[in-house]
Amino acid sequence: MDEALQAEMQRWAENWIYQKVPALGGLTPLEAVTDPGGKEIIESLLLDWGSQNEKLAGPRIARPDINLIRRLPKLAPAAPLIRYQLKV
Repeated sequence: MDEALQAEMQRWAENWIYQKVPALGGLTPLEAVTDPGGKEIIESLLLDWGSQNEKLAGPRIARPDINLIRRLPKLAPAAPLIRYQLKV
């Protein structure tokens, strides 16, 4: 994977906390994290983002470090995703 592309993806993702997000009522994640309801929505958005990143697994795919993004607005690191497989 191209290191420059990875770095640009990470910068874009880290700047997300300063962007107004419709799901947060037009607040930025940095603003919304001070409200318990906003913090819960941010957690949900980051969990979904992390899950989507895992689906795009591959050595040539640029993916941001979601836990680094969590540290920017002082959110706790995500617990590892647990995958279950049903046997029929």
